[in-house]
Amino acid sequence: MARPGARRAGESADGGTTWSVVATGLTGSTGSVSLKRAAWNDGSWRLVYGGSTTSTWAPSPADYVDVR
Repeated sequence: MARPGARRAGESADGGTTWSVVATGLTGSTGSVSLKRAAWNDGSWRLVYGGSTTSTWAPSPADYVDVR
């Protein structure tokens, strides 16, 4: 079951050691979210569920983006 709540999009230019928040948004009851942000350099991107009173935070697997 998807949990509604805050999601953050993160970007890491150093391969995942340090992450920066580049967009935020909220999900609905189905857990879907749509965040848009242009990639400005090569690096990894991921979404993070911020957690709630009943569940902990959880990052998605990272995807590498090669900007051309």
